[in-house]
Amino acid sequence: MSTDKGSRQPNRRTIGQLMDDQQSNNDIMPLLGGYKRVQSTQDLLLADPYEALKRIDSKYMFKPKEGDQRIRPETCLYWLSLNTSNRIVTDARVYELAECMVADDWHNTFNPVLFYTGDGGKSFILANGQTRMWAGWLTGCTVEHTVRITDDPKVLTHVDDHKARTVGDLLSTKKYANYNVLVSATTFVRGYQEFDPPFDGAVSMHNGPKFKRGQILEFVEDNPDFVATLGDGHRALPWTKRMMRSPSMASALYYLTSLSSSTSSPTFIKFWEAMETGVGLDASHPVLRLRQMLLSNMTAPKRYDSLTVAALVVKAWNLIHAGRVRGRIAWSPQTERFPSIT
Repeated sequence: MSTDKGSRQPNRRTIGQLMDDQQSNNDIMPLLGGYKRVQSTQDLLLADPYEALKRIDSKYMFKPKEGDQRIRPETCLYWLSLNTSNRIVTDARVYELAECMVADDWHNTFNPVLFYTGDGGKSFILANGQTRMWAGWLTGCTVEHTVRITDDPKVLTHVDDHKARTVGDLLSTKKYANYNVLVSATTFVRGYQEFDPPFDGAVSMHNGPKFKRGQILEFVEDNPDFVATLGDGHRALPWTKRMMRSPSMASALYYLTSLSSSTSSPTFIKFWEAMETGVGLDASHPVLRLRQMLLSNMTAPKRYDSLTVAALVVKAWNLIHAGRVRGRIAWSPQTERFPSIT
C-alpha cells in the first residue's frame, strides 16, 4: 500500500463532506462551488498560479524528477500549475481516486505521471497524471507516484497506455469551447461543402465522409469565423438542438445557412427565431410544419436518421429564403441527393 498514513489528519473529512463544504483537506486553495468544481478550480489556478503558490513553502515547489516517490499535496498543486497542455479534468474521476486515498486504499500502479520538457529541463508540462494530482491536492494525502520525464512532443497527443487522445481532447487543450460539438459540426460542414453530391451521396450520417483528427484540427484553427458562428448558434438554439436531437448538427446548419444569407439578414434571423420559438406562424408556414415533424420525431418509435433531419431543415430554409410559404418538406435519400442550401 502506497498511502502515507502518517501524513493523514485524524479528523480528515470524507470526499462527500468536502463536496458539501466546498473545501479541500488543506488551506492552500479553496474548492470552487457550482457545476464541475474541479474543472472550475483548475481554470482559476491556471489563470493566476502565483495567488495559490505563494501560500506554499518553497521546499515543496521543486521540478519533477524521475522515479517512484511520495508526493505531498503542496507539490501536487505546484505541478498542476504546469498543466497547460492537458485535457479538461473530469470531476467524477478525481473524486473516485480521492476516495481511495482518503480510505488508505491507494496503490501506485506504476502508470507514470508524465512530464514533457522540450528545452533540456528548463520548463516542464504535465502531460499525464493531472487527475491523480488533483486527488492528492483535494484530500491532503501524501501518496506514492511513479514519475517519468520525456522530450518527445508526441506525448502531448496521447494519454494513458499510449492511447491516442480524441480530437475533442486536443481541442480542449487549446481552450476551445464546446469542443465535442465543434468536432462533429466540422465533420458535418466539411461533408456538405467538400463533396459533390454533399456527404458523398450517403443516405445516412453513419455512412457519410469521415475526417482524420489532424484534418479537423487544421480546419478549426484555419477558420475562426466558423468557430465563432458555430458558438453563436450553440448559444442561440437550446430548443432547436433538442428538437433535432443533435447540438452539433443544429449549430452546423446555423453556420451553413449564414453563408447564404449572413447572420444579420432579416431572413436568417426570422428563420432561426421561428425554429426556436414557433411563435406567430401560420398553419401552412414551412417552419411550423418542420417543427411539428421534428417534435413528433423526438418520441417516435422509429426516428429519422440525422441526415434526414438535416435535409428537412435545409428544405424549409430554402422555401423561406425564396419567399415561399408552400412547398414539399420531405426527403427520400434513395431517390434524391441531399438538397443544396440556397
